[in-house]
Amino acid sequence: MDFFEGIEIDQEHLEQTNPVSGTAKMTLYCLWAAGDPEAGAILEALNLRQDGTEDRRKAWEAPEQQGAPEHGNAAEALAAPEQQGAPEQQEAPENENAAEGLALSEQQGAPEQSSAGILYTETRFRTMGILAEQSGCDICVDLPCGCTPRAIEFAEKKIPYIGMDLPAAVAEAEPAILSRISGESKKLVHFRGVDATNYASLEAALEGVEGSLCITTEGLLPYFTESETGMLCDNIRQLLTEHGGCWIISDPEMVIGYRMASQAVGEDQHQDLWQIFWGMDREKADVKVGENPLIVDPGLGENGFRPAMMFLAKHGLKAERMVAAHYLPETVKTDCLRKIEPELVEAYLAQMKDYAFWKITPLSDELHASEAKTKNFDASGDMADSILFLKLKGRLDSISAPNLLAFYEKYRDVIRVGYIDCSELDYISSAGLRVLLIMQKGTGRGIILSEVNDVVREILDQTGFYEILTVE
Repeated sequence: MDFFEGIEIDQEHLEQTNPVSGTAKMTLYCLWAAGDPEAGAILEALNLRQDGTEDRRKAWEAPEQQGAPEHGNAAEALAAPEQQGAPEQQEAPENENAAEGLALSEQQGAPEQSSAGILYTETRFRTMGILAEQSGCDICVDLPCGCTPRAIEFAEKKIPYIGMDLPAAVAEAEPAILSRISGESKKLVHFRGVDATNYASLEAALEGVEGSLCITTEGLLPYFTESETGMLCDNIRQLLTEHGGCWIISDPEMVIGYRMASQAVGEDQHQDLWQIFWGMDREKADVKVGENPLIVDPGLGENGFRPAMMFLAKHGLKAERMVAAHYLPETVKTDCLRKIEPELVEAYLAQMKDYAFWKITPLSDELHASEAKTKNFDASGDMADSILFLKLKGRLDSISAPNLLAFYEKYRDVIRVGYIDCSELDYISSAGLRVLLIMQKGTGRGIILSEVNDVVREILDQTGFYEILTVE
């Protein structure tokens, strides 16, 4: 029995397996709130309401008239519990999926953003653009690209651009962004649906591409487990080895950057920022994720950088810190910083000397400890007396997980219990784990995993799924 024959995958399947793709819109809202007209145009093209963000934008542009901004989103509500008390609870969507709340449909309108969030996002996004432009590489590969205006800006500057993201995110963002680019410049911009942990999808996305790559990553790592981060590093190293170039990421020092922005706008932080970020992570990803090995703990001082650097070295990579103060574009200094109190501007610019982006390149071959895996996904099995017997092969990740979900939803009403043979399952990402969780909750007697190898067993253990699923 071919379980995937006749199975159709729709946008809902893509978003269910990868709900964090909805959080990409938060950056777009912050850029619009900071005054970026292209961000507003993209919001309009996506049919997303801007009313909540418009209010925040007005407050951000005239702080002396508006007074101190209120903490808007869940992170800021948690950041100052002494002043605010418990954050107001909104009615949960019917499917209890936090990502649905972040989908920000026409009916819901835009979320509010704190001034710290706007300042940090604007600083990070603009500085990353400068770093990519000055990298000396031939092509910018934005991973993940989300739905930001970077493709529009690079097209205007005649810089080749490839936006990579989950298929669901690309399907939504591509037409909205390309509608803002005209003429010959549109030929410089391409979008590809990928899974960053699946080298085969990255390789296919770059087929026929010539020239060195500047791969940029912002806001991705908090949603990755340790094993996914390792796979990502292996894949990036292989891409850079084959094409040349560098990988520039903002995530390792994101907590440091956000803290500095909070201080600049006078938003007190009364709760450990680790708890805020990891709480948001668990809410959006539906996966019990620990601290990402590439995100620096600011509480450890200079020693906080060592674990991340060692993790990179384990995966054949090395990092150079690029201090943000040296690269802040004039648009941030003259446009963004004018919106905070003048006496705080100098302090904020001084603090940027302690916040850095990381430029990552491969180590020599003899120091490389692992290889990127490229095997695809397949499944086989049968069903008898409402019992599903399924064998998974290869990689169950963001690319392949929607197939399994679409199959399950087609037959879920007749499945009483599922037995899944994992003997040939090489890897499972958080998207794959999410599908197994959906199957576990929706099947009367749940699902039972057997013949789990050491790699998959370690992933189950790291993510807490070993305690949720039945593993023989």
